[in-house]
Amino acid sequence: MDEMYKELVARIAALEAKIAALEKKAAQREQNAYFIGEGGATDNLLRKYPLMMDKTRAAEALGVTRATVYAMLSDGRLEQNALGKVITDSVKELLKPGRPIRSERGRKAREALRMGADNP
Repeated sequence: MDEMYKELVARIAALEAKIAALEKKAAQREQNAYFIGEGGATDNLLRKYPLMMDKTRAAEALGVTRATVYAMLSDGRLEQNALGKVITDSVKELLKPGRPIRSERGRKAREALRMGADNP
């Protein structure tokens, strides 16, 4: 009888360990539900970022400065929510192939400066 009791206690302990592992895995999946899913290269790049990110993280993801992120927010290239968090989908949109990160206005200004420098 003592052997049977010890065996049952050991089995219960093993089951409790399995339940704890499954609960941990479920909690991780629940947390990952708030993050961008799998997809193309930009999805994989932004997978580590949540659906909303602060301006510093947006700058890091885009490879620009925070000042540039503020400029992008002001001219509409990036979107933010009511709390001031940058929407990750707008960052993902900018990272699409063929989509320039620099603004058209900035490009035209640089062109005008170059033209002025060529014509003294």
